[in-house]
This record gives sequence, C-alpha cells and structure tokens, in this order.
Amino acid sequence: MPSVRRAVLRVAGQPLEVESFEPLPCRGDQVRMQVLATGVCRTDAHIVSGADPIALPRVLGHEVAGRVDGLGNVVVYGAFGCRSCLDCAAGNEQLCPWVRFLGRTVDGGFPDQVVVPSAQYCVALGDLDPLLAAADGVSRSSPQRAVAATWRDGGGDWGRRRQGPCGAAASRAD
Repeated sequence: MPSVRRAVLRVAGQPLEVESFEPLPCRGDQVRMQVLATGVCRTDAHIVSGADPIALPRVLGHEVAGRVDGLGNVVVYGAFGCRSCLDCAAGNEQLCPWVRFLGRTVDGGFPDQVVVPSAQYCVALGDLDPLLAAADGVSRSSPQRAVAATWRDGGGDWGRRRQGPCGAAASRAD
C-alpha cells in the first residue's frame, strides 16, 4: 500500500507537522475512508494551543467526510464505543466507558486516509457535498446530526453553513 500524508500535532503550541506514513491494513469490520474534507473546530484549536491537553502525538480532526468503497461519500460518527456494553446497545456509544474519540483518543481526519472501526459509523451523504457536510458537522456538534438535519430540512442552506456558529470551518483535501 503506498504511503499517505497526515498532519500530526507533536507538541502543544507548535504547528502541525505534515509527514508520510504507511497505513495499516484494515482488519475485521474496519473500513478505509479516503478523506475528502475535515472540519476544523474550536476543540481542535484548544488541543493545538494546549488549553485542552491530550496525549501526543495525535492526528486531529473529528468532523470527517470522505469516500468508502462500496458506500460512496460518507461522514463519520467519531465516537467509537465497545459495541457490547449497555450504552452501546442503546445507541449511546459516546457514553461508553471505553469510548474512543476520533481526533482525540485515536488518530482523526487530518490524513489522506483514515481507518474506521466499522461501516456502522459511516453515514451516507448521497448527493451532499463532503466539504459542506464536514463544516456542518462542526456547527451541529456531530456529523450524524448534520446529515439527519439536512435530510429532514430538504437540503438546507449549505452555503450559509460553510462556517459554523463557533467560527469553525472545513478544509477540502487536495
């Protein structure tokens, strides 16, 4: 598998470093997503500044949209629970005692590719633009809520939501 790029935060308060790496092969239920866009929110800024300390080095980014073979364009719900506790069984993986958060406790969406634990965390975008879905995920607190609201609203005003209410924005992978 060819090497890909990722932006890594090694030291709080310092710029992210772009490096090449060899991605690991998928195992079990895992799926590989080609990252098309990642939202950048205040959480990312607080982590970079050191105001919200996490274990480093880390690849940030938790509002991620991309393409998964066989699924098409998706956004990723980035709270990966154990899938066997009562909270996970109730659909509340963010409350799982063993939850892993994309871009916070596991590497996130600032590489060219990201491995997602299961396709169950991928929400199909249909015709929605991945860049706008990633930015809207920032403004609605989760990509899954953003897509659900857009479907419910009949498409919404995506142009108005390119930048979320907390000053968040998204970046398209080139």
